[in-house]
Amino acid sequence: MTENDLIDLGFTKIEYTKEELEHLGDSSDPYRYYRFVLYDDPDVEDPDDNVFVLESKATFDMTPREVNGDGWSVELFDSDLFEWYKKEDVSILKMLLQDGLKPQTD
Repeated sequence: MTENDLIDLGFTKIEYTKEELEHLGDSSDPYRYYRFVLYDDPDVEDPDDNVFVLESKATFDMTPREVNGDGWSVELFDSDLFEWYKKEDVSILKMLLQDGLKPQTD
């Protein structure tokens, strides 16, 4: 899967620059990943703590060839248990998860 595939699927790019990382006290190189929120949990104050997401690998876990080519993959809920490499598979997964989401009551 490519970065354009992730964008086509509605994923949002999350990017950290060198300056942002330094401000956080992190000496890592800049990196990016993609995120799709399946359910925006109202009980979570920080959106980054929402576990109901699909997330791509981060560029620091990838080779330049993977980043610039079709080496992107998606994980379910930021776990190492599931991983998909095909755009079609991620599209079907999104559809199934969104269709199965129960209506929320307040």
